[in-house]
Amino acid sequence: MSIDVIINVLSDSNLSEREKFDSICNNLQEYCLQPDHILNCYRVLMRLKSELIELSKEADQSGERVIARVLNTVKTELKIIKYQIENPQLMLKNEMPKFKRKHWTASIPGLVEIIYLMKNCVDNGDVEVKEIADWFEYIFQVKLNNIYKIIEQIASRKSKTKFLDEETLNLTKFLEDFSLRKPRS
Repeated sequence: MSIDVIINVLSDSNLSEREKFDSICNNLQEYCLQPDHILNCYRVLMRLKSELIELSKEADQSGERVIARVLNTVKTELKIIKYQIENPQLMLKNEMPKFKRKHWTASIPGLVEIIYLMKNCVDNGDVEVKEIADWFEYIFQVKLNNIYKIIEQIASRKSKTKFLDEETLNLTKFLEDFSLRKPRS
């Protein structure tokens, strides 16, 4: 969503005020309904709000009325997004089953090993490590203050994959024990 789209709609003399307003609002709402970029949407709408205020100073009376109505819509969308950001558990209820978040109790460097391990497994590696870290912080209620400093510490230690090696052994033992159990009928 950009101010250019709005300027193009506002300057279209073939559209009535109502059509201009509907066109702009439809574009805004379509943009805001994409849940995977809620923070970016908030950022864009905040900038758009400022630009609309400036644009209204130069607009004719008809354009000014449309801009005032669009500004009210932008303010409403910002309130909705702010509510979604403050209450993420409500926004996820249709996408994820209910779960109680658990606390990460293993080592922080171990968690960072997992995060870097997963990087290539999420969207074919087209994801920032910080984004994966943010997910883990949310899910496990842990704070990873400086993930890159932790990586430096991991890189300087003798066993680079200490946590993953230990957990591989645990998984192997679990699978061996599992295969020894009597199959259930």
